[in-house]
Amino acid sequence: MSSIPKREVLKVETSIKMKSLPIIFLFLIACQAKTEKHKVLKIPVQIEKYRSEYSNASDDERTFRLYIPIDVSCATCLSRFSQINMLSDKLAERASQVQIIPFCYSKNKDFESIKYLVESGKVKVGNLTLYLDTESKFYTLNTGILPDQCIVTNLNDEILLIGDFLNNRDDFEAAKLIIN
Repeated sequence: MSSIPKREVLKVETSIKMKSLPIIFLFLIACQAKTEKHKVLKIPVQIEKYRSEYSNASDDERTFRLYIPIDVSCATCLSRFSQINMLSDKLAERASQVQIIPFCYSKNKDFESIKYLVESGKVKVGNLTLYLDTESKFYTLNTGILPDQCIVTNLNDEILLIGDFLNNRDDFEAAKLIIN
């Protein structure tokens, strides 16, 4: 029977320990990340809630909020409203849990155009309430959030997920997992 020298056994044991250290380190970091408190989304004080005169939207509290930013000073960006309507249809079975909030901002602080387009039916918003950032404070208050990123929060506006739920299927699926 062949015998393995002690020195070789020690090398193997040390090698195994050294290789497992990064895994243990990553595990500890992952556990710590889950226990951190959620960052709270800051909603500007000067928000105008706007509904079409044809809307029967309500401000009832739901478990989750889905904030979708829209630059209403950009004509091509208004196509996001049709994407929101499709998203709303996809989330219809969860409608009692999710409040979809189109968060509108304008580089020139002009919201009369979007109001006109909604009232004339040229932009369809369904029964959604538009949040108009009349002082353009949202992105100043929430550094790190980009204009094309949607945000899922709970009732306390703690950020649960940030992503492009309108154009990225993986982000949409991740949001559905949180909402369920």
